[in-house]
Amino acid sequence: MTIRQYVRALRRRAWIPILLVAVAVLGTGTLVLASRPQYTATATVIANSPSTGANRTLNFSDVVGSNTLQVGVIDALDLADDPASLAQRISVTNDRSSNLYRITVTDPDPKRATAIANAVAESATRLYTELGTGSSQPLTADTSVQDSTYLDQYQAAARALTVYEQEHPSAGTSDDASVRSEDQRRQLDVAASAAAYQSFRTAVVQVQVNQIESTHDFGARIVDPAVAVPDTSSRAQRLALAAALGLLIGLGAVFGLELVDSSVREPEDAERLVGAPLLGVIAHADVPSRGAGRPTPTGETADA
Repeated sequence: MTIRQYVRALRRRAWIPILLVAVAVLGTGTLVLASRPQYTATATVIANSPSTGANRTLNFSDVVGSNTLQVGVIDALDLADDPASLAQRISVTNDRSSNLYRITVTDPDPKRATAIANAVAESATRLYTELGTGSSQPLTADTSVQDSTYLDQYQAAARALTVYEQEHPSAGTSDDASVRSEDQRRQLDVAASAAAYQSFRTAVVQVQVNQIESTHDFGARIVDPAVAVPDTSSRAQRLALAAALGLLIGLGAVFGLELVDSSVREPEDAERLVGAPLLGVIAHADVPSRGAGRPTPTGETADA
């Protein structure tokens, strides 16, 4: 079929897609009005991220979608949902030009939608801050053990030197080379353990300073609590989808009927049917009723 034939077919059977679109929209609209309306509640959170340090890859959206947060919200609100189904009703958006995140929850109950959105926002801000700044806790625990080890080594060396010098009051000036050598060795042990302990403490302080700098202003807080509003966008989307589906089915029906229609409607159809060129076309005209407009002997026309 040519484009001209498609246009002609559509003009002849335009009522089919129009009827299907109307039926689809009316049917979908009836179902939408009969169904329970959905409500959306959106809470806005500002989440500052560190520019340096080990936590620079921490993403607030990932925290909101974590199982830990979902389970916490379910337990706090005593919901019947499982973590997977709750996560499907929560969406997080960010325009990437700021640190503002919008947490949106959809639910048929406006109060429950508001409660879930605010609970998710509160839990996410707390968990995000803990994950971003809580890394200093393991460091403190580890360094406390190492700090105690270095300090014990220094104290043991100093105690051994003191005991030895008490046993040999003049060890440093003794004529006995072995006594003098042992005293010097013990002094070197004290100096080495003291230097090691001092170096360790300097490194620990530097790491702590770097962590403080990397997590400066890090954290999240709620700037706009959630309030439930009716979700009309889903209804409009359903109606638009129904109209588009009805139009597609209608167009398919029009062109399908045209392909199976074997009647002769156009001069080209007659040429293809008889296999001969077209000699002429009799124009379609309305024939007047018999007797209408018939001239009378006096030259006037007589009406039927």
